[in-house]
Amino acid sequence: MPRNTHPLRLPNDPPEMRAAIERLEQYDGLRRTSVYQLKIGDVNFYPGTGSVQIDRLAAQKKKGIEEVLRLLQQRNLLKLKGFDTFLYQINADI
Repeated sequence: MPRNTHPLRLPNDPPEMRAAIERLEQYDGLRRTSVYQLKIGDVNFYPGTGSVQIDRLAAQKKKGIEEVLRLLQQRNLLKLKGFDTFLYQINADI
């Protein structure tokens, strides 16, 4: 496990954290860096407050999971787990 990584799911997770994990777990690179924080690439999300932050920058004005998804797409970080492997297998069969 990378430094500062916790299990993705914890027994006492609040509903906001569970919902965020369900929404983001399909994407490659999702990890939990604290009890309160999820991270993909340099995009950090705090489901309890809805706050979104990019590493080394101030918190974003917009909040929520939709803003996280928008930033991930903008930064080319919305990559489905296993999708590259799937494309490789298709190309190998052609």
